[in-house]
Formats: sequence, structure tokens, C-alpha cells
Amino acid sequence: METKKEEELVRHATLATAAAFSRLIYQQVYISDIQTQRTWEIPNWQPDNVLKSIAPQDYKKVMDTVVDRERDLYREIVSQCFAVGNELDLRKNHTVAFSFSLHSIVDGEEQLLTHFVTPISYDDNGVLHYVLSLRQPAIYREPGNFIYIANGKWMEYDFESHSWHPLSSVNLDLTRNERRMLILSARGYTLEDIAQALERSVDTVKLYRRRVFEKLRVTNITEALYAAMRYQLF
Repeated sequence: METKKEEELVRHATLATAAAFSRLIYQQVYISDIQTQRTWEIPNWQPDNVLKSIAPQDYKKVMDTVVDRERDLYREIVSQCFAVGNELDLRKNHTVAFSFSLHSIVDGEEQLLTHFVTPISYDDNGVLHYVLSLRQPAIYREPGNFIYIANGKWMEYDFESHSWHPLSSVNLDLTRNERRMLILSARGYTLEDIAQALERSVDTVKLYRRRVFEKLRVTNITEALYAAMRYQLF
């Protein structure tokens, strides 16, 4: 009995969190049933009982929004997500999360979206049941950017060799002050404010920014903050 109460509490917290994300930084939030291929979009105004109160859609129809020229790319991504899941045994690695970018049609317009996908529920036999999918405007200019994290290890997918490799396209080894600079920037601090908080000169803070841009392979602070969230740097 207590287990069922705990499961319901976790489920409610998951939906509420997803709804909060949809209000803040994510454009769309979905929960998908892998076994039946149904999916529910979580509105930011009703986190309660979302699976029961909202009419499900066919997951394939939802993903038909992906532009035609990237359908094969999407199929390869989905195939690799399942392959990685089977290799890792998701029943023991619930924290695994995938991220990739694709062009989709949103409100009649083509947009490049970054997808964050993570398992959230398993059936009584330990088979993956529900996944949470978060989608936001991408900071990249090209589709792909397919990575996953599991057990603290980052891997990226090479679409030319069709294989996984340790993440090397970015450098996540930020110094303490570089990380603090990002956190303060996310809070809306100006360069002068950050310099005062870190007890450094404005020129030194600018140097931190340039180093962060180089490490994360971005061109401005907005992209850096998106990347920091993606790579869980704060």
C-alpha cells in the first residue's frame, strides 16, 4: 500500500515538474507510452491526471512533424536509443538521458528543436513503459547533435561511422570561476555584477566567458546557458 502511495507521489511530482518546465524553457513536453505508442502532451496549466484527462495521440503521428528530409535521421536516432537502452539495461540505469536535434514543423513553420528523452516508468516485468520527452528551440544550426549520459559518462554519436564515442566535441571541464560566471549570468547579473561577486576585474570575467564559449563551442552567453543546461553543468 505504501509503495503505491509512493509511486503516485512520484508520478504526480514528475507531471508537475514537466508542466513547470513547459512554462519556463521548454516548448513542448510529452509523456509517451512505448508499448502502445500513444503520447500525451502535458499542458502547463494542468499537471494532474494528465494521462487520463487528455486525449492520447498516436506517437507516430506526433513524430510525423519531423521534416521529410530528416525522417531517416530520426529513424536511426530512435533505433540507437533502443540499442543503447538494451545495452545499458535501463531497469538499472533510470538516469540515462538522450539529447538530439531535428527540424520539425511547429505552427506551420520549420524549426530546429532539441529533444531531451529519458525513461520514467517500467511495467511489472521491468520493461520500459513511459518516457518523458522535452523539446526546446535548438542552439545549433544543424540537425543531429545526438548524445546521451549514463552513470556520469557522456557519449556522442557519429552519423558517418554509425558508432558511439566519448564526448569530445565540447570540453565540460570548466573551472570553478567559469562555472560561477555561468550561474551568475543565468541569474541576470551584468559583467560588472559578476566581477564584483567573484572579486575579479571585468576583463577577467570577459576572459572566463571567452574560455567557456570555446569549451562549449558556442558564440554567445545565451547559447552558453542553453549548453550548460543540456550538459548539466549547474
